[in-house]
Amino acid sequence: MRDQITDISEEFPLFKQLREQDKKPVSYPDPAFWLFIYPAAGEHHNILIPGSRLLCPWAMAAEYGDDKTSPERKQNLLEALKTGLKTLREYHLPACRILFAEDNSTRQITVWVN
Repeated sequence: MRDQITDISEEFPLFKQLREQDKKPVSYPDPAFWLFIYPAAGEHHNILIPGSRLLCPWAMAAEYGDDKTSPERKQNLLEALKTGLKTLREYHLPACRILFAEDNSTRQITVWVN
């Protein structure tokens, strides 16, 4: 049993997996990343937000990955998706509780919790 124990010392400061995790920067360039985080919005969201319309997270990820989308719109989409992810982690919520609403006049996206 003692042969299976690895001492963490100067010779082996961290396991290989932990060293690799520390080197990887956090980035969200791939729209497919968001497909694993959020489920597609179904018809179960019957909430009405005055002056806004609900957006599907998968449609947002597709729009973010589209080359024709303006940089300002991409930034707005990314910030909304990241805010939703932060809310999920902070309050330990399931992803289906997060709603994205786009204001009809300004096209700014806000995050709501159902």
